[in-house]
Amino acid sequence: MIRLIAALAVALLLNATITGGATAREYRDPLDQMIVPPIAMPTWYNVGTQLCERAQYKQAIPYLQRAVKLHANDARAFYNLGICFAGTKRYAEAIAAFNSAIKINPLYADAYVNRGSCKDLCGQKRASVNDYNKAVSLTKKPEPDLLYDRGSALCLLGDYEKAVDDLTKLIAIQPKNHHAYYYRGFAYAGLNQPKKAITDLNSFIFLAGGDEGSLLKRGEEYSALGQYTNAVHDDSEALRFNPNCVDALKNRSLLYTRLAQPQLAIHDANEIIKLGKDKAHGYALRAYAQLAAGDLAGARGDCDACAQIAANDYLERFVRGILAWRKNEQDDALKQLSASIRLNPTFDESYYNRGMLDCAAEQYKKAEEDFNKALALAWNPAACRNNLGYVLMKEEQYQPALKQFNQALATDANSAETYSNRGFVQLQLGDVSAALQDCQRAIKLNPQLAQAHFNLALAYDKSGNADMAAQEFEQANKRNAKLYQPLPKITDSNKNMPK
Repeated sequence: MIRLIAALAVALLLNATITGGATAREYRDPLDQMIVPPIAMPTWYNVGTQLCERAQYKQAIPYLQRAVKLHANDARAFYNLGICFAGTKRYAEAIAAFNSAIKINPLYADAYVNRGSCKDLCGQKRASVNDYNKAVSLTKKPEPDLLYDRGSALCLLGDYEKAVDDLTKLIAIQPKNHHAYYYRGFAYAGLNQPKKAITDLNSFIFLAGGDEGSLLKRGEEYSALGQYTNAVHDDSEALRFNPNCVDALKNRSLLYTRLAQPQLAIHDANEIIKLGKDKAHGYALRAYAQLAAGDLAGARGDCDACAQIAANDYLERFVRGILAWRKNEQDDALKQLSASIRLNPTFDESYYNRGMLDCAAEQYKKAEEDFNKALALAWNPAACRNNLGYVLMKEEQYQPALKQFNQALATDANSAETYSNRGFVQLQLGDVSAALQDCQRAIKLNPQLAQAHFNLALAYDKSGNADMAAQEFEQANKRNAKLYQPLPKITDSNKNMPK
């Protein structure tokens, strides 16, 4: 990050002669007046700069310190002293030296660049960006290193759009700069553009071979797209770099549960608990997996274990919400799921299931908001769109509902529930033939779906086929007609809505 930029305006004297005819190599302690007689400032400066250029920073510092004492108005001497302090990781002293150089010469672009680098290394990200901005304003065409320094700092500050701008310019100059792809990938992730993030992380991994951090981030972006298998692969690769990477274990455990592999999820959760880092979340992940495996008692026990360590784990609250729902404790379920969302506003399943509870309470506007949020977070797009269509259907917005059902079927063409719902909407829009086809398709996919029989009966009745309508009503009654699971039962017989 720190780079030496020559500041000498005259030729350096590699074998400079000093007072008395001796050479620089004879001086072992330039500050010891018993050994070294006073010499002119340019020679102290020249020797110190030579050593600095050779990256002999520690040896150069005494020479340059004497130079700035003898000539306090030489910006170059302070600048080179700053470079040497930075080279020995004495960043606070380096910043002070660069401050002096800038005070003498406020247009010293290189001093701003290197002071910014030191501030960056001290964790002063915003201050470093201010210095980089000043350097850019003083430079007609920013150097690649400056674009990288500012772009990476902006990324870490969360100023993703500006980071992308700098790093894109850098990549145009240096198309094989793997660090630029790395940070731009993180910036795209921060801008919620997972496809672009994955593309850049792919470039970094191809050029640099990948590392734990890049694989973890790419896995997160695959997960954001609902590509759980790819995400599991990246988490597993990250664990090859670091078998004790708790973040990879956490990600993979959750993903295994979503991929209906709860035993593998439990294994990873156990590893987290064993490692002892974020142990509370390890119990929450195991509870989540136990819930998926149908072990409700085990899930409840792990929630209690989690709560004893940390009272505010979003996943623990989610599991408690589902457990409460299973016991028909709707108010508590809603409370727990809302708490889960407050603790982690990006956890898609909490929105989806709260939307289901909103439907049960006939709070359709709230349900619509929750399903839209879950959809934006890539949770099961087919299910989200089907349920959004259902909410719109209940609000008698049939054209928008039809659009949602069409999009749901484009994602999952084997959903009996969606065909049944679309059939009902087609009927309300007057397309009896399309309604008959959709309901028949739904029954073919799931002969036990009572709602499809009920909707088909309505379609037959509308077409004038009373006999077939009677048969389908009978089939629906045999199956205890209700809305498809897992949505709760909702009735509205006055408007021929699903019973």
